[in-house]
Formats: sequence, C-alpha cells, structure tokens
Amino acid sequence: MIRRSLFAGFAVAVLLGGVLLAYQPVTGSLPEGASGEASGFHWRHVAERLRIISAESHFIGTRAHREVYRYILEEAAKNPGVQVELQSVEASYRAWEPFAIATVNNVVARLPGTQGGRSVLVVAHYDSAPTSPGAADDGTAVAAMLEVLRLMASGTRPRNDLVFLFADAEEVGSMGASAFLEALTPAERERIATVLNFDARGNRGPVVMFETSQDNGWLIEQFATASPSPVGHSLASAIYGLLKNGTDFSVFRDAGMSGLNFAYFDGLEVYHTRGESAASVDPRSIQHQGEQMLALVRQLANEDLSHVVSPPVIYFDVLGLFVVRYGLWLGQVLALGCALGLGLLLFRGVRSGQLRLGRCGVALAVALGGVVLPALLAWLLWGAVRWLEPRYMLLPGETSVSTERYFIGLLVLAAAVIAWGAHAVRRLLTPAELAVGALVPWTMLAVLSVFLLPGTSYFFQWPQLCGLGLLSLLLREERQPSAPSSLALGLAPLLFVPSILLVVPLTRLLYAAFGMTGIALVIALWSLGWTLFVPFLRFILGGPLVWCARLGVVAGGALFVAAFVMRVFDSSQPSMNSLVYLLDIDQKKAFWVSGDPFLDEWTGPSLGAGARQEQLEHYFPYVDWKVFVAETSVREYPAPGLEVLADTRQGARRQVAIRLLPRLDASMLELRVSPAKLLGVEVAGKHYGPAELRSDWGRLIFQFWTPATTGVDMKLLLEEDLQVELRLSEVRYGSESTEPLFPQRRPADKSPYPFGWFSDSVRVTQAVRL
Repeated sequence: MIRRSLFAGFAVAVLLGGVLLAYQPVTGSLPEGASGEASGFHWRHVAERLRIISAESHFIGTRAHREVYRYILEEAAKNPGVQVELQSVEASYRAWEPFAIATVNNVVARLPGTQGGRSVLVVAHYDSAPTSPGAADDGTAVAAMLEVLRLMASGTRPRNDLVFLFADAEEVGSMGASAFLEALTPAERERIATVLNFDARGNRGPVVMFETSQDNGWLIEQFATASPSPVGHSLASAIYGLLKNGTDFSVFRDAGMSGLNFAYFDGLEVYHTRGESAASVDPRSIQHQGEQMLALVRQLANEDLSHVVSPPVIYFDVLGLFVVRYGLWLGQVLALGCALGLGLLLFRGVRSGQLRLGRCGVALAVALGGVVLPALLAWLLWGAVRWLEPRYMLLPGETSVSTERYFIGLLVLAAAVIAWGAHAVRRLLTPAELAVGALVPWTMLAVLSVFLLPGTSYFFQWPQLCGLGLLSLLLREERQPSAPSSLALGLAPLLFVPSILLVVPLTRLLYAAFGMTGIALVIALWSLGWTLFVPFLRFILGGPLVWCARLGVVAGGALFVAAFVMRVFDSSQPSMNSLVYLLDIDQKKAFWVSGDPFLDEWTGPSLGAGARQEQLEHYFPYVDWKVFVAETSVREYPAPGLEVLADTRQGARRQVAIRLLPRLDASMLELRVSPAKLLGVEVAGKHYGPAELRSDWGRLIFQFWTPATTGVDMKLLLEEDLQVELRLSEVRYGSESTEPLFPQRRPADKSPYPFGWFSDSVRVTQAVRL
C-alpha cells in the first residue's frame, strides 16, 4: 500500500510539475550587465531607438510617420559599407476585398556580401495603426533590425548580400512590401533566397516562428540549428494558413518566395491601442526577438543559398530547447503505427477478456463527453461573465491582463470534470477500457491529420503513441493486480511528458492569440489531452481520484470567481469604446455612430436619448450588422472632391476618367462603386480586368491612403447603358480628429477602440451617379 501510494504521488507530481513547467512562456533570460557582449544583441541597445520610433502614433501620411522613416534612414546610413535608399512609389494592392492605393516610403538598407550572389531579406514594417504608438507592432522589430544591421556591418563582411526592408503601409494592406516586390526585376527577385519577417500582436511572450513557405525543409534546418531558443511548430503554420490573416510575409509567400514569419502574441489587450507604448513591452520579448533575428541573419549570411527549397517537414520545438523535425514520410509511418498499435492492443485485450467491445464504445462516449462538456461549461461560464460584465466584450479578444485568471480557473475545472467523470463510471468501465475510449479519437486524428493537414499530425501522433504505452501497461497490470510491477508503475507517469510538452504550450499559445473569444475551442483541446492521463490516474489513485476532482472543482471555481471579483477597469486596464462622426453631404445631416455591442456610460450620453440601431452598410463597407446611431449637429467639413475629367464612348463601352480630391490632412479617400460590373479599372499605373474586379459583395471598394492634395486619377471602363453609383467618403482616423467634437471628454478608464471600421474617426461622404 505504501509503495502504491508513493507511485501515485510520483504520478501526480510528474503531471502537475510538467504542466506548471510547460505553461511558462519561453522567452529566455535577459543578459547580465548593462550592454552585454559587444558582438551580441542586448535589448538596452534598442531601447532608445524604440522610444523614438514609438513616441506617438505614426500612421501612414502623418507628420510623425515622416519623422520615423527619416530617423530610420539616418540610423541605417551610420553603418560603414551599408547602401541606404528611400523608395517612394505609388502602389496598389488588394490584400483581401478592398483595393488599397497609397504612396509608400520604404527604407531599404543593403550590406553587400563578398560573393555578391543571392541575398537574405529581413523585413519589418515601421508604420503604426492610427490608434497606437506601435511600440510592439512593429517598433521592436524595426529597432532590432537597426541593431542587427549595425552588428553585421561592424563585423566580418558576410558572404551573402543582406537586405533590410523597413516597409511602409503594412497596417493598410501590406502595401510597402508589395511595392518593394513589384519594383524588382525578375532577376532581382531570383536573387532573394529567403525572407525573414518579424511582427507582433501583443506586448510580451515568446517570439514564435508561426509561418513558413511551402517547401520549408532547408529553412527549418537553419532555424533549428541557428536559433538559441527556438519556438515554432508546423501546426501553427498549418492553422495560420487556413485563416484570412496576413502580414508583410504574405506578399512574398504568395509570390512563391521562401521564408519564415515571426511574432510574439501575449498581451492581446494592448494590440493597436494607445497602451502599446515602449514602456509596456516586455524586455524579454525584445531580447528574444533580437536574438532570433541576429542568429538567423548570421547563419544565413554565410550559408550556401543556391538550394533553399527542399521538401516540407513536420517540426515542433520542445520548451524552446531544440526542434524536432522529420519528413512527411515519417508522419505517415507514425500514423500507420498509431492505427496498428491500437488495433493490436484492442485485439489482445478482447481476446484475453480484459476489454469488452460494448464497454469500449461506452468509454468512447465518456471520452467525447470529457471533451465537449468542459468546453460547453467554459462557454457558458464566460458567457455569464460577459453578461454580468459586458465591458469585456469591448476588449480585443475579450482579453485583459486579469482574464488569465479566468483562463487558469477554467483549465483546472476542465481537468476536474474529466477526473470526476472517470470516477463516476468506475463500476462500469475498467481503466483500460477508459484508455481505449480516449485513444479512439486520438487515433482518428493521428491518421486523418497526416493526409489533411500534415503539419498538425505530430500533435496527435506522439501523445497517441504514449497513450498506447499507458494502455499496454494497464492491460499488463490488470492481468496481475496482486503483484503490480514497480518498474511499470514508475515509468508510466513518464509517458505523460510528451503529451504535456505538446498540449500545454499550444493551449497557452492559442489563448494568447485568440483570447477569451476562442475559450471553448482551447478548453476542448486541453480536455482532449487530459482524457489520456485520467485512465492511468484512476488506476494508480483509485478512490482518492474523486477527492482530487473535488479539490479541482473548488480550486478552479475559486480562481474563476476571484478573477471576477478582482476585475479591474481603470486607466491602466481601460475598457474600450468607439465614436465616429459621420457627415452626409447629400442629406446635410450628421450622426454619431458607435459599432460597440452596447452603449456604455460615456457613449450612451454622447449619443443621447435618440440613439437607435440600424444598418449603415451604404456608409461603412462590409459592415452588415446593426450599429448605434444618433443624429447630431452639422459641423463645417468640406466635401471630398470628385471631378469627371472625361467621359467617352467606344462602341458599346464607356470610359470615364475621374479625379478624387482630398480635403483633410492625412486622410483616406474611399470610393465605393455599385454595382460591381466594371469591365476594367486603371489606377496607380495598373490595369485591372473583369476577373480581378470580382466581388462577393456586389460592389467594389477603392481606398486611397493619404492621397496627394492634387488628387488621384483613375479610369473606369463600363458598359454603355450601365448606371453606376459612386459613393466617395473621406475618413480621418485618430482621436485628435474626434476629440474636439465629443459632447464630453472620454473618461480615463476608457480607451479608443483599436484600428478598424469604427475606430475614432471623422467620415465625410457624398454620392455621385454616372
């Protein structure tokens, strides 16, 4: 009995200790001393640059934006042997639905190599959102690039050319990266061997290599051998590829170029907000980002870049210590091993009478319930919190610094629910049958993933194989319950470790990336992992398992309730809201508009008693839900100009040349063309044909960011008898535009909503028919 108790304590210690260890973010440690080694990266070297770059919002076209790119030019030019240029070009790019057009100003710094062959391109964008000073997104990467450029220029000259692209206009559609790529000749494109892009979506956490180009085998090998603390896995790259998100890396990836994409994600609550200041960024994230960048640049600067494309691999890091990588063929072999292993153990168990097929089916239902019920519980509990405290709905990802307490509470509750369920069926199912039930969905995912999303297969295969080991031990011990093997009981908990090392970090990463909005999915993933542990815990613990479950319910519930009681919304952790001043020139009416899900104690009085909800899709493209709107006084704003320069007919076709004229400083002109039946458009030196002008929304949107005061010209080609409505809107983003108009000052515990359709802005609009 004493021996069994010791083994039970060891199993619980391995499980809880492993979870606590794996939950910690991998950011490494800060270097000792004020400046570290002269040849190494030190976050203090970039602190002053970061402070200058992120002193204020530097959205495209603003005064601060010009000051930032001039500062980057000056800093890059200080390095001996570095060729620096300012690339100013009018660009157009369709990142998703609207066409974006702008004059971008890229800073390009080149450090020629000794062989002058292929080159390494390092990319980060220097523009910020209008609602943020942009310290994390993407100030830290820009400051790190300047430091890495200094270190490379002051050392031994590299073998390969190094190109540092400080890209403009990422926040409005990766236009700077697109303009840089389009300016290259085919030969110049071919010379770029690989692209390293650095971005951020928070203000802390490890720098994750979350996306790669398709044929990534060689690149992953370089990443694995060069990075001092690598964090990245093919699951993240596979999942990200399914999402409609994009960074500057997307431009190069879509052009068929090889590369890696990096970002840190923790701190979603400050993303694109005024809280994203230099002081708010964790120095450990700056250090981790700089070390990753410097190590990879140094590695690639002297590698043979003639063959950078090789078959894709499956890869994952282990607590940032090293990277496991192998070919897709091994994933297929492992999938076969997973299926055959479960089949053989099931056959052996049924033949020996230890497993009953009918009861295994019940165990499968219990395992699925152990995934679904905790996810449903998490969804319901968070829904209750949102109902009681709706201010969470106004936060990015419904996340703040304090919401991690809710998250941890839900993790504990989910584990407790699964343990309780295993105890509840103790008279019906043996631990081995419980294990079979848990292994069936893992096996299905292990096999299907290798064919559908090969990059995700490792996540299901390695825990499944360890689960097979646990099932084998359970079958062995149940055959001779009177003489349990000390070796088996001692080694079995070690089979928890691979699952812990894969499930826990991914769970935490998903929370960091999506916040509480994806809590049900995250808890389902977490619960899936626990279904593998619980059968052995029931075997080794027996009756005390239910007390562990009860303790978990109490502890998890207490954490969750404490998080609610201790919630904070103040100037350091503000809630968010939005107000847009909308002026319709045609109607001679003005409105306050809020896209928030409800009106709070500031937006409510600002809109007044006449506030109502209605759809304003004809003013705000792609916004097909109801928003709050209330009429207000008309202010003196000039209407954006739309001049028809020429209107000619050629047979059954009509060509209309128009000029759009801005009236506000650092604004965006938005032209909506309805219906979307144009035969062609010429804008920013490009011609778009019917295939490129397709739209699922029934109209086309062209956004001209910070257009020249002299206006922008475009030509529309349409059928002769087609009646087209043009709605021209001029939008100026930023609180400095709306604050003078607010009926009352925004309280300190409120912050403007991050950059989007309903960020603080002034929108002046009018319609013209052709």
